[in-house]
Amino acid sequence: MDRGAHGRAMSRALRQLQLPFDIPPQSEKPGRARQVQLAGGILAYRLLRARRRTIGLFVDAEGVEVRAPRDATVGDIEAFIRNKEPWVRKRLAGPRRIPFVWQAGAKLPWLGRMVTLALRHGEIGVWLSQGELEFGLDAQGGAQVFPGTRGRPVTGA
Repeated sequence: MDRGAHGRAMSRALRQLQLPFDIPPQSEKPGRARQVQLAGGILAYRLLRARRRTIGLFVDAEGVEVRAPRDATVGDIEAFIRNKEPWVRKRLAGPRRIPFVWQAGAKLPWLGRMVTLALRHGEIGVWLSQGELEFGLDAQGGAQVFPGTRGRPVTGA
């Protein structure tokens, strides 16, 4: 007798019945993947149980996340989602935020106008001139972190 995935004894005949199934990869975000039937179709969401008093609904670039108290029933949570369906659909249809990449040649809004990021090798500092926001890099061309870049290094690539 062979042992199955959970350590239980399994006969050879049963072992032959095991079929490979394509299992979707687990999302990196915590939470249980669920679906709810709404008037506009099926909505997939992640459910996280938390120490809180109210149900919270969040829409981000990866989809819908619901945070609910540990004692809230799934029926209450799904009723809440159905009640907020227009809001959720509006957020899902809207533009998604794309993280800004701090690199040479990137354009960003600066004080009501668009500026282009540029690099000065071998210098340290930040300069604004002629529509370019220039960042100095150390002598080795390594990236530096400046205030306002939210901890992201400025790179030449």
